[in-house]
Amino acid sequence: MEETFSSRLGYQMKKQRLNATILCERTGIDKSTMSRYLTGKNIPQQLKLYKIADALNVDPDWLLGLETPVLDHTMRNDNQINEEHQKYEDLILTDAERDLIKRYRNSSEKMRHIIDELLDCI
Repeated sequence: MEETFSSRLGYQMKKQRLNATILCERTGIDKSTMSRYLTGKNIPQQLKLYKIADALNVDPDWLLGLETPVLDHTMRNDNQINEEHQKYEDLILTDAERDLIKRYRNSSEKMRHIIDELLDCI
């Protein structure tokens, strides 16, 4: 039977003798969200997945059910982890940024060209 995120999360928490409160404190994820992860109602988005994986010291791919070694982060130092977090934080868009992208994509070819030229001037 295929393992789910929630079962692997619960397994690691039990193995490390962590409760949800402690994991929430380590990750900054609120208790209701963590509860949905543990019950299998939700799967975390990328940034929260990395926070959970780092807190548990496991590979995020393993948490998602892929066949990777359980312990992968132990060989990385804090700087490497912080750099990786920063890389993914830069990919998260605000609602306003998503709206701008949507508006740009819905613009005519002529309008996109004008926008591109304006952006090149910045």
